[in-house]
Amino acid sequence: MKIEKMETSKEAIKAYLEDAAASRKCEVQSGKAMRLAVFRFFADMVGLTEQAERNEAWKQFNATPGWFGCNASAARQALDVKTEASKVVEEIEA
Repeated sequence: MKIEKMETSKEAIKAYLEDAAASRKCEVQSGKAMRLAVFRFFADMVGLTEQAERNEAWKQFNATPGWFGCNASAARQALDVKTEASKVVEEIEA
């Protein structure tokens, strides 16, 4: 697999977000736009160009929990993972 060199400037990322927001008919800052923009960026990076393959990859990507890969605090909460700081607080409160 060839990894494409992607433009990662603020403008380039904003373009992905704006396109995703238009596709999903939502605000640019919404989680729906962010999720689709991230998927499209990585699909482009790995050269996934066939629409059928992109659709299948999107189904699998979109089936993962929304916090997976983009929201560390929500992931910790969903997986009940304690940070070192929270462990210390629990010990003090016990």
